[in-house]
Amino acid sequence: MRNSYPLTALRAFECVARLKSISAAATELNVTRPAVSKQVAQLETAMDVALLRRSGNAIQLTAQGEELFD
Repeated sequence: MRNSYPLTALRAFECVARLKSISAAATELNVTRPAVSKQVAQLETAMDVALLRRSGNAIQLTAQGEELFD
């Protein structure tokens, strides 16, 4: 894992992890849902790990996502 990551991607991940919702995170961050999804996906790519488990409208953190969120 790299030591530094884009702040906007970290902010988007933190918001999704806290709210357990991409839509709610988008509303809070005042951006679109696709923008939040893209930021989280970019963070996952940069870290080379899956941070979220998406199932329909439900969001769960993976073990790596829990670790990062803590």
